[in-house]
Amino acid sequence: MSKVTHVLVVEDDEAVRRGLVRRLRKEIEKRGGLPVDLIEADCAEKAFDRILSNPGDPWFILTDNNLFQTVGAVQTGLEFLRLVRENIPRIRSFRILTSGDAMDTPHLRERFGVDVFLQKPCDIIDVADLLVAFLASD
Repeated sequence: MSKVTHVLVVEDDEAVRRGLVRRLRKEIEKRGGLPVDLIEADCAEKAFDRILSNPGDPWFILTDNNLFQTVGAVQTGLEFLRLVRENIPRIRSFRILTSGDAMDTPHLRERFGVDVFLQKPCDIIDVADLLVAFLASD
């Protein structure tokens, strides 16, 4: 029996988050189903709590960079990813959604451990392809 990978979608805009999850679920079904558990979070704090509930499991994280800012808390998707990498180094797969490609630099990739920057609106087939490649490598 293959292990389940948690697919975490972190997006503060509820309509965007639900749309991403719905479209990703449909794409997974088209591919005959994949051993994944789709999880949603509307902010970095909730996302981090969900990861802490299963820190040893594989995680595929897709996060918006422009998360809703809360006082004294994680304010961007990049800060969220840095928090995850510092506290749970085993987690290694990060994709970040941005509104432009200016953020996609080798410096930011290395500093925050981002695998792929996806520009909004992203093609859900590209996300599903990345997920399949991640599952094959794990």
